[in-house]
Amino acid sequence: METRSALVDAARALAERRPLAEVSNVEIAARAGVSPQTVGRYFPDRASLAAELGVAAGEPLDTRARILAAAEVSFARLGYHGASLDAVAAAAGMTKGAVYSNFAGKSALFLALLDLKSRSRFAELEASLDAVIAAGARDPRATAERLFAAALDFSRTEPHLPRLYLEFVSQTREPAVQKRLRKHYLDGMAQLARIVGRLQQAGLLSGRLPAAALARLIGVSFDGLIVGGLVGGLPADPDSLARELVALFGP
Repeated sequence: METRSALVDAARALAERRPLAEVSNVEIAARAGVSPQTVGRYFPDRASLAAELGVAAGEPLDTRARILAAAEVSFARLGYHGASLDAVAAAAGMTKGAVYSNFAGKSALFLALLDLKSRSRFAELEASLDAVIAAGARDPRATAERLFAAALDFSRTEPHLPRLYLEFVSQTREPAVQKRLRKHYLDGMAQLARIVGRLQQAGLLSGRLPAAALARLIGVSFDGLIVGGLVGGLPADPDSLARELVALFGP
């Protein structure tokens, strides 16, 4: 119970300064004095952490952040199409009008949540990479495997997100939403290419291809592995998958 309380206190303190959806496991872990994996064991997704903090009861999170946290809870429980803006508003302790004053509709709300989760995930990867570079990699291959495993681990700690993304993408027909999704994807690939470039410079990934090309290959590999994991066709252990990826793309 002491560890759980420490994690809740750390998350609450961080969420007082910025939206809960933007607070990463790395930051919570550092403040609580535990590992990011420990945060994931106690709170496997942001929905469970939001519930523990009592977002719907009016914790001191700004209006937009409260709506996003409530949306993640509702989408995780009901799916994208099953969740309504009424349900999101109720979970946030607000009126439906308050939701509409911040987001044009359900697709806009989901895309905003997607952007926040993506930024948080990339921030965690950047922080891990900063730590690795600062410490110096004595065993480049093993170091690359740890980084890949950490990148894959989110599909286990937040399994609702890949499912929601696939549900949203597969059934979206609106041109404006498809355009927005394309931008989200391209922005993510640009961020991944920047990280891949840093990994290449540190000698942790192969330099045979330009960073952008290697990032595309790694990105589609991750997408395939995540889908395979959702249907139970791959081992749940991210370490074994990371070893296979490093065998392909590593130094």
